[in-house]
Amino acid sequence: MIKAIAVDMDGTFLNSSGDLEMLALANESYAMKNGSKEVLKTAKYTAPSNDEDSVLRMIESYLYE
Repeated sequence: MIKAIAVDMDGTFLNSSGDLEMLALANESYAMKNGSKEVLKTAKYTAPSNDEDSVLRMIESYLYE
């Protein structure tokens, strides 16, 4: 079964310390494994690096769980 998702501030995928405010606003926040230390500490979850199709992999895992 595939879940429907809405694009809003429910989830963010970020890797730069300039994105910390956006991470704080999101219900579900993901830092890329190769992101800055501040982002990795702030995000709720860690996703694979952005060189590993991380956003696609995380969305697929959510949709197909």
